[in-house]
Amino acid sequence: MPRKFTVVPAIDRAALLAIPQVRQLFLAAVAGLRDGISDEAVADAIDSGATAAILDDEAWGVFAQILGDAFVPDGPLSKAMASVIKRTSAEAPLLGLKLDQGAIRNAASRWLDRHGADRVRQITESTRVGVKAVLEEGFKGPLSRREVARRLARVKGFGLTEHQGQDLTRWMQRQKASGKWTSLTEREIQYRIDREFGRRVRQRANTVAHTEAYNAGNQARRETYRAAIDQGVIAAGDYVLEWITRGFNVCPRCEALDRKTAEIEDGIFVSEPVKEGKYAGQIIRVERPTVHPRCYCTIRSIARSDAAEQPVAKAA
Repeated sequence: MPRKFTVVPAIDRAALLAIPQVRQLFLAAVAGLRDGISDEAVADAIDSGATAAILDDEAWGVFAQILGDAFVPDGPLSKAMASVIKRTSAEAPLLGLKLDQGAIRNAASRWLDRHGADRVRQITESTRVGVKAVLEEGFKGPLSRREVARRLARVKGFGLTEHQGQDLTRWMQRQKASGKWTSLTEREIQYRIDREFGRRVRQRANTVAHTEAYNAGNQARRETYRAAIDQGVIAAGDYVLEWITRGFNVCPRCEALDRKTAEIEDGIFVSEPVKEGKYAGQIIRVERPTVHPRCYCTIRSIARSDAAEQPVAKAA
């Protein structure tokens, strides 16, 4: 079992500062996307069945550009990484040792540039698939095409993943089929749809922001420990990385990684077989947290002699 009430290192404090800013950028990107695709285009796409027609709209470029601001130099994630580097440098085993933090920040910036480009593409693509799912799901169930077109054109439930988009339209269909809308006015029905969409897109914004903040924070910690070796501050053979869960409400995948170790330079964490859930039996191999969306895990450097077990693999 994971250790109870683990003290999570400085990544928590620094990452938390970035989360609301990244969340706002995601929501702004979604707003730009919704503004850039007209109601008529959505309705026409559903009526004609040509749902792919709106997926190449230039609004997607605006979406990616706004979202990309989370990853730029001096953006929220860059500042979070700089803060994590500073805090990590003041923790054991680096406390009192002199590190060139400027060099570490430069390495972190190079990683963030590469990672950010990949993540913007991935998030944009998953959102595109989500839009397609929202539109295509409208053909199914008890709602007519025109009714779905009208309602989706108003709410434009964009910004969701494929699963979330499908779930939104199924929710609409369940509400209609159950008779819950029978006594409601058109305005009241639309209000409920708008409210449900808002809840779901805020939930995704929180997930994206949390995950990216923790990705950046954990990478900053690893860059700091790696730089300590490169700068001759600590010896590579004396220390290893240790995986730390938050100690409560730990998912089966994170539990399988708790207290696992990896080499600071080019090491990877290898889990125990996951004990339960949809990933039961899986062995996870990962360079650093996060291992799933909204993962709270982090890493720290400990003396090799204090490790519960020794690293078992290096990255290819």
